[in-house]
Amino acid sequence: MALPINFNNTVYAAGFLGTDDGGASASFQVDAASTYSVSINGTVTGPGSTVNLTYGADAPAGFAGTSVQLTATQYDNSDMILFTSNAIPPGETDRGTYRYLLSNTQLYGSNPPAGTTRTRFTADSNGALGDYNARVTGGTGATGGTGATGGTGATGGTGATGATGATGATGATGATGATGGTGATGGTGATGGTGATGGTGATGPVICFTPGTRIATPDGETAIEDLRPGDSVRLADGAVAIVRWIGRRHLDLRTHPQPSTAHPVRIAARAFGQGLPVRDLIVSPGHGLYCDGVLIPAICLVNDRTITRVAVSSVEYLHVELEQHALLLAEGLPTESYLDVDNRGFFENGEAPLILHPTFAAMAHEGGCAPYVIAGAKLKKVRAQLERQADVREMEQRSHTGWRARHGLGRSIA
Repeated sequence: MALPINFNNTVYAAGFLGTDDGGASASFQVDAASTYSVSINGTVTGPGSTVNLTYGADAPAGFAGTSVQLTATQYDNSDMILFTSNAIPPGETDRGTYRYLLSNTQLYGSNPPAGTTRTRFTADSNGALGDYNARVTGGTGATGGTGATGGTGATGGTGATGATGATGATGATGATGATGGTGATGGTGATGGTGATGGTGATGPVICFTPGTRIATPDGETAIEDLRPGDSVRLADGAVAIVRWIGRRHLDLRTHPQPSTAHPVRIAARAFGQGLPVRDLIVSPGHGLYCDGVLIPAICLVNDRTITRVAVSSVEYLHVELEQHALLLAEGLPTESYLDVDNRGFFENGEAPLILHPTFAAMAHEGGCAPYVIAGAKLKKVRAQLERQADVREMEQRSHTGWRARHGLGRSIA
């Protein structure tokens, strides 16, 4: 298979992603095989090309639904392709470079099951990209109907023949999907069509507010829908910035192939402490919240107590672009302004091809006003702080509703 190599939200089931510490290498043994699914989106045109890896819902806590960026190396063979990333994979804690190996065949790590051996990757002898055959492709998955046959999709081996589906035409006939083998990529298939038409949008997270959110300005708070280009806003550091652009998008989640991934996230008042935020704040899943010196996507902080998903049938998202990426005050909470990471196609007024069903995965990307964190010790620290604050908040609420009286405390004794 020649370049480019296309990944259209291609799903790799548990055991088909291998990780190892270290940089690009033509030969190495896999340290760990995934116990969870991932999907890959992007196009490889040569070494240095980047794609997005999104962890499936079955991934460990803190990783599910998040995305990281992988960089293609020059090494592949017909069944495997090697990427590297500084993103720390599940099960690891050390900072550094990691190898991410995508495979069309089952991989085994350093503790393989009885009767199997640890997988060794060996690149082809030509030392150049272009031999990998992305058999489990989102192209076939574009036949969303097939994707729905997730049960048949259990025949992952047959699904590996999805290369035919990569032509798209076969997928359109649904015939390939009828084999059920293509259905092995069922989850991805449901979104495959969208991915194929909106690859650009998939390269960046969707970062937005919802109508009614009040943004700090030099003259007080203003509802985000009332802001206009040229207006002034007050930043978290007290500085004033000028609005450059307001992005807008309405989504009917009843037609979205994965509506739960597009549901907004609600940050309850005082979730981070007194006045943080002052009122409930509702944002998109990938919106970065400023915590402990870093930006953390809202979806990574969901605790089902003070930060929750909101199931809705439709939602309108808006965002504020400034001359430079900065921290706005939304309902008093420092949150990021819009950062252009090739996702203007998400917005109806973005002057780019509209992405029909945009992805909402959390991502760590560069170029922001603060580092992005989607995993690791910093995220665990912030989540622990949120839990402690949630305990305090619940105690206050019980006190306000007569908790002491119901438990016979503070009662006068004759």
